[in-house]
Amino acid sequence: GSDGLFATIDGGQTWQILPATGSFESRASRVQFLNPQQGFVIVNDWGRNDRRDTLLRTDNGGQSWQEIYAVPLRWRPGQMQLFADGRGISFGDDSSLITSLDAGRTWMPVVSTSNTSIPSKTVKCVQGLSFIDLQRGWAIGDCWTEGETRTLYRTKDGGITWIGLVTARSAENNYIAISFVDAQTGY
Repeated sequence: GSDGLFATIDGGQTWQILPATGSFESRASRVQFLNPQQGFVIVNDWGRNDRRDTLLRTDNGGQSWQEIYAVPLRWRPGQMQLFADGRGISFGDDSSLITSLDAGRTWMPVVSTSNTSIPSKTVKCVQGLSFIDLQRGWAIGDCWTEGETRTLYRTKDGGITWIGLVTARSAENNYIAISFVDAQTGY
């Protein structure tokens, strides 16, 4: 919400604001909790004047937050996924894949030797990201074409190679988010 981050413990029937998140306001672009205690949030301009996004972490259910990574200016981290073992995956501003091995404290580019990566010359940014494990994932590429099309991509090797599955061309059928719960079931 615009007043901070909210949490529910009754399946979504009621929501309570998390302490220490009122200053997030509407600047939170991605929230992910790995369990009820450990979570991450990306916020814009967290106590900075340089307009950089910052990755914050909580280990106490959102009672307090610590800055763990100040995002470089060319990273659009709205689409990020972290795993319980500390590995993470996201996309840079140019649709290049970046990964973390230390729960988001540092990020490195993934070098693809294949020509089947998400094509950065046609995809201006990644709008959606969902991984069911460290190898299998899906991404929505927002394309630089007439009519603003979006393509759903799939990887089976941790993002080294991607295959375009379906392209939506009309505004009514455009993908805006993606969430897979297993290899066959997605929303």
